Amino acid sequence: MTPEQENSVVPSLSQAEFQALVAEKLRAAIRLTLVSVLEEEVTALIGAGRYERSPSRRDQRNGRYPRDLVTGLGTIEALPVPRTRKGVRTQLFERYQRRQAELDRAIGEIFVAGVSTSQVGAVIETLTGSKPSPSTVSRVFHTLQAEFDAWKKRALAAHYRYVFAGGTYFTVIYEDEGHKTPILAVVGITLAGEREVLAFTIGERENQGAWEGLLDDLK
Repeated sequence: MTPEQENSVVPSLSQAEFQALVAEKLRAAIRLTLVSVLEEEVTALIGAGRYERSPSRRDQRNGRYPRDLVTGLGTIEALPVPRTRKGVRTQLFERYQRRQAELDRAIGEIFVAGVSTSQVGAVIETLTGSKPSPSTVSRVFHTLQAEFDAWKKRALAAHYRYVFAGGTYFTVIYEDEGHKTPILAVVGITLAGEREVLAFTIGERENQGAWEGLLDDLK
């Protein structure tokens, strides 16, 4: 008697769904970066850190308010924007909107390719309009580095029903010209049927070397 084979239907994952999963992770990276920069901006405006006693203090914090921000990767909802008692307004959003595509790419590279102090410093300077101090860069760098390391070292499930490896492209505008930026990603389907981005990286193209690097890093 021939044993019966168990038929298994591989769940489909369209390019649009694949891109949406990657974009969700990049939006989370943009959100964390903006929250960190907002905190550092208000610290510089006030002249003192949270709960810090300083003779140079010029204002007091006064809670936060939620603000949605439209980015090239979708809307980031309810960003917690710090307020001060004197009503100092952040310039971050205006600057972000003027250079949205470049900043989306820069922040994405911080988290996908690895955090560096030079990348963090460049993003802060672009958003705030002034060169950040070494201590400011250091604080934001360590915040982002900790988040990046935690994500890369997080525990994965022991088993996945399926794993998809594929590339997707995001168009970034430079000098009124569109440039496609490839992102290689690995997506798993858990035993509960949920989709999870396992790893991703920015590559020059979908070649063997890029895939080997991503899979080695995932392993």
